[in-house]
Amino acid sequence: MKYVIGMFDDLGQAELAERKVAGLAKVERLSGHGSNAYTTLQKYGVKGTDLDGFCEGIRRGATLICAHTDDANATRVAEMFRGSPSVDLTRRTERWRSQGWSGYDPKAPALASTDIEREREFGRNELHVPIIQETIAVGKREVDRGGVRVETHMVETPVQEQVALRDEQVRVERHAVNRPVGAGDEMGDRVVEMRARGEEAVVAKQARVVEEVIVKKEGATHQETIRDTVKRTEVDVKQLATERTDRASRPSHP
Repeated sequence: MKYVIGMFDDLGQAELAERKVAGLAKVERLSGHGSNAYTTLQKYGVKGTDLDGFCEGIRRGATLICAHTDDANATRVAEMFRGSPSVDLTRRTERWRSQGWSGYDPKAPALASTDIEREREFGRNELHVPIIQETIAVGKREVDRGGVRVETHMVETPVQEQVALRDEQVRVERHAVNRPVGAGDEMGDRVVEMRARGEEAVVAKQARVVEEVIVKKEGATHQETIRDTVKRTEVDVKQLATERTDRASRPSHP
C-alpha cells in the first residue's frame, strides 16, 4: 500500500480531487495550522524537505488530500491530483526559500487572511505545464523455449539359436547262444549297471552397450530489433482574442 499526497491552494480544488479519487483510495484531509498534520504525515512516512514543505503549506492556508491506495492505483491517483491541479511542492518551496524561508517552524503563527489570499493568488496566476517524454529501455530475461525428454524402458524380443545336443540311450538285447562256459562266465548273482548320459542347453545372458544417445544443447546469439512507441508532450501556444463587452449608452438627464 502507498500514500499519495496532494497539496491544494483552493479548498474547492481539494474537494474536487477528493471526490475524484474516492473510489480508488481511502482519503484523509489535512488543513489548519496547529493541527496534527506534522504527526500524521510522519505516520505516512513523509520526512525531510517534503514534510517541511507540506506543513508550511498548511500554515499558509493550503489543504492536503492524503490518499491511501494500493500499488496498482498509486500512479493513477497521482495523475488525478496533478490534473485538479495540485501544487508543485518543489517549485513552491523554492519560491519560499527565495523569500527567506528556511524551513517549517511549528511555533510560527498562521498567516493572516490577506497573506493567505496573496499565496492563493500566486498559485492561480502561475500555471506549470509539464513536458513529459517517455524513454524506452530494452532489457533481457530468460524464458523457456521447450526442449526434449529422453526416457528409457526395457522391451523383450524373442530370439532363437540352433544347438546340437547329444543323447545316450541304454538298450538291452538278448541273443540265444550255445557255447561252453568261459573264463568270463561266472556262476552266481551279478549286477551289471550302465548309465546313459545326455546334453541339455544352458542359456547365459550378457549385457553389452551397443549404442549411445547423446543429449546436449548449444547456444547462439542473434540480433533482434525491438519496435515500440514513446509519448512526448507537445505544447501549442495560441493567442486568445480580447473579449469585449458592449454596453448600450444611456442618455443623460439634465
